[in-house]
Parts: sequence; C-alpha cells; structure tokens
Amino acid sequence: MFQGKPPQAPILLELSQHIQKNRLSKAWFTRILDERVKQTETDKFRSLKDVEDAAENTVTCLNYLLLQTKGIADLNADHAASHLGRCQGLVTHLRGVRYHATRGKVYLPIELIIKHKVSQEQVLRQKDDASLRDLAYEVASQAHIHLEKARGFKNKVPRDAYPFFLNSVICEKYLKDLQLANFNIFHESLYLSPTKQRLAWRLLVQKYLKRTY
Repeated sequence: MFQGKPPQAPILLELSQHIQKNRLSKAWFTRILDERVKQTETDKFRSLKDVEDAAENTVTCLNYLLLQTKGIADLNADHAASHLGRCQGLVTHLRGVRYHATRGKVYLPIELIIKHKVSQEQVLRQKDDASLRDLAYEVASQAHIHLEKARGFKNKVPRDAYPFFLNSVICEKYLKDLQLANFNIFHESLYLSPTKQRLAWRLLVQKYLKRTY
C-alpha cells in the first residue's frame, strides 16, 4: 500500500488512497500489526500494564493515524490521544470479559486474578462476587485516570482534533454505568444496545453543543 500497489480489496484500496493523500505514517501501521501478531501468539496478559501497552500499540496508534488524516501535528493532541487510547483499551478489555467467557476464554491479567483471588471458573460461569468486583474496580480506576489525563489537555488541543476524541464520551458512559452496577461486569445494563443507551444522541450533543471532548 505504501508503494501505491495495494492488494485489490475494497478496504485496502481505500486505505491506500488515504496513505498517499495524507502521507500516513508507516510506523503506526507497523506497531498495530506487530501487536496483533503478538496477540495471536499468546492468549494471556500477565499484568495490567501489559493490557495498557497493548492498547498503546493498537488503539493509540490508530488515534495518531486519525489525527494525521486531518493534518494535525500537535504534541498536546498526541498526549491526549495516548491517554485516551489506553483508556479505550482498558474499557474494551472489561467490556469483552462476558463475550470471551461465553467462548471459554479468560483474558483478565494474571497478576490481578491472583491478587484478588478470582478463579477462572468463576469468570467462565459469569458469577459475580466481591473479588471480581474489586478486580473490575482496579481496571476501571486506571481507565478513569487515563480519561481524566486525556481531558486535561482539552484546552491545549486544536479544536480540529476534538472530533477524534469523541470516544471519550463512550468510555465515560461505560465507566459510569459500571460504577452504578457496583462494578459487576456481567450486569445487563452494561450490554444494552447503543440505541437504548442513546449513544448517538450523547455524541451529537458533545460534538455540536459542548464543542469539547
């Protein structure tokens, strides 16, 4: 694609056009691909930091690429994109627990499983108890820290970059709902359809009225 000779597939053809038009960085694509390959070779996260690092190498790199499509080269925007990417990764990690449990998989960090004395069987059976809530609280707290750090740059980030940070609304909504569910990651309220959660309306309000992320 970077040589202008993409495989004849719709997504790759479209992506190649953006690469040529916006001069997107090959380094960010490489980091994303390397991390995805790494994830296919292991199905475990040793620590919470491993989850964050995986998010940095995938979601954050994608955020950088999105900023490049708008021609935004700003250090504050990059810092915000990094923290938001880590937040998105941690939120996605929590949201995926139930999905993976139905498929016989547990990807929660091993160190946290040991620390909070959570059994994999407990997760696979989607059995909520205090130990699992404590684990979810620790992950959610770290996600919230990154969300607040990302928003700490909002007065320094170019306004053209705001639309690329609207995922902060979705992350904040999940973290608040998780708190209301007392950190029960299997609670049905966390798995309502986007329509019932009025996510589109929340994003619209954030984009056109608040003019911030």
